[in-house]
Amino acid sequence: MSKRLRTHDFKQFVLTINGLLIGGFGEEGGCEYEWAADIGEDTVGADGEVTFSRNNDERVYVDITVMQTSQGYARLMALMQQQQREPEILPMPFEASNPRTGERFFSEYTVFKSRPEANEQKASQDRTIRILLPYAKYTAPTLAL
Repeated sequence: MSKRLRTHDFKQFVLTINGLLIGGFGEEGGCEYEWAADIGEDTVGADGEVTFSRNNDERVYVDITVMQTSQGYARLMALMQQQQREPEILPMPFEASNPRTGERFFSEYTVFKSRPEANEQKASQDRTIRILLPYAKYTAPTLAL
């Protein structure tokens, strides 16, 4: 029986915010996702009966790490400034997907949560911007046969 060799190619990953392609990820950069809450919570009554309560919190925090010299960083900063000028949060679609695996994150809204730490050094530095996807939809990787 032969073993299958799996590959990963980050170039397959596509990130768009408000229709703009975001790229220029740092050497160790990319997107890191953090769910705001667990799937649910469990409680136990005085008689020992356990109840599992589903959590309907769809929020996802995303840390996007790009190089300070990249077009992606310039686009992210322009989108952040655009959002800060608006009196209310308007739809700004977020989509991150990897067609190789089928994994996908989508949200109608992108909310910029934090500005990146800034510094100037000899070499170009990474910049990390935290955003909130308030109503994230997630598609899990497809099962490879």
